[in-house]
Amino acid sequence: MVWYNMDQTHQAQVRADETQRLQDEAAAKKKADSDAYWAKAYADQQKLQSDEAQKRAAADAQAKAAAAADLAAKGWKPAAAGIYTADIPGGYKCTTLPCNKFLVMTTQAGGCPNGILIRGRWLQHGVVTGPVTEITGSLHEGEQAAVEILDYTGNSDTVDLTDFRCN
Repeated sequence: MVWYNMDQTHQAQVRADETQRLQDEAAAKKKADSDAYWAKAYADQQKLQSDEAQKRAAADAQAKAAAAADLAAKGWKPAAAGIYTADIPGGYKCTTLPCNKFLVMTTQAGGCPNGILIRGRWLQHGVVTGPVTEITGSLHEGEQAAVEILDYTGNSDTVDLTDFRCN
């Protein structure tokens, strides 16, 4: 009878262990399924956000290209990223000293709060005769400034403007 009771106790323990093992396996499978579901949901959300960002970027690029084409049609030439130059209407000519007069504009978001820095060099028959450094006043996005660059030495016949940047 002792052996019988011992056998029943052992069998109960084996059944309990097996039940626990099956429950642990079921819980592990449930967790793995849940993890897989949430990983897929996260990946789907990331893809959706990426697709939306690509669509916005494409739309922004298209809008910028259209704006650049519109500026070009109005006589504006790109000088640097988001900075354009144009001739002053009416063909303004310098009277005494060698000079260059033109318009400058920024399309950069936030504008150029400290102006646009313009650098270059004065030339006489292809020989550098002096530097050019000008800074416009503060410009908001889409605003224009008239720039007049003078060679006070009078020793040049052309100007080569090499650098335009938001200051």
